[in-house]
Amino acid sequence: LSAAAPTLAERLSAVGWRCEAVLATRALGPESSGLGQGFDHVEAPLRSWRWTADEVVSRARARLHTQDGRPLFLWLHVAEGEWPHAPEAQDLARYYRPTDDPLHEGYKRPKVFKQSMPLPYLDVRDLNWARARYKASLTSLDRALGALLDEPRVRAGTVAFVGSQGLGLGEHSIWFKHVGLYPSVLHVPLIVAAGDGTWPAGSRCDEPVSTLGLTATLATAVGADAEGWQGADLLAVARGEL
Repeated sequence: LSAAAPTLAERLSAVGWRCEAVLATRALGPESSGLGQGFDHVEAPLRSWRWTADEVVSRARARLHTQDGRPLFLWLHVAEGEWPHAPEAQDLARYYRPTDDPLHEGYKRPKVFKQSMPLPYLDVRDLNWARARYKASLTSLDRALGALLDEPRVRAGTVAFVGSQGLGLGEHSIWFKHVGLYPSVLHVPLIVAAGDGTWPAGSRCDEPVSTLGLTATLATAVGADAEGWQGADLLAVARGEL
């Protein structure tokens, strides 16, 4: 990221916010990405490629209890949905019977492009096992995030949950990658909740929106400068004004 690009953390810092980040992957660390602009504190792996969601949430909860009188913006990044998927056995058992063998010759060998399938799965005959490992990884992610969402400071604040991109789960012969302009890649979660009722609880917006609008929306909501940013005010969209 160019140093000339204004970030949400820089805009929030300018109006008195403390900005912290806990990032799951080494690639997002400020040394290699430039994404630390405006943050008072950033944590990301240095020796390993990725932290588990439990590790990320544990570090994030510690940052929540660092009080200095300023409101807090916490960017939390988790990556359990990314390949490779290594779920716990008890989570995998929810989606795939432990007694089944995904390599069994009784399954018809699926036709897949080698370039589109992770190498460890090329000999797998029952690809429901591969999907189950993905689902089980998200289950462990949900469990970790639940502990964070139960924190009183999080409950009282505004929480925005968004994905960076979707993954192919076999559609168009694409497995666990974000390739092309397919709906599975472009349509990602965007969920916002606020403890003070700022966001209308239980409402669903049927109009197409972009995650680009999230940054400007959060900045505007607290009186920070959002000039020059793309994206519609999502609060206005939620109220039916746009």
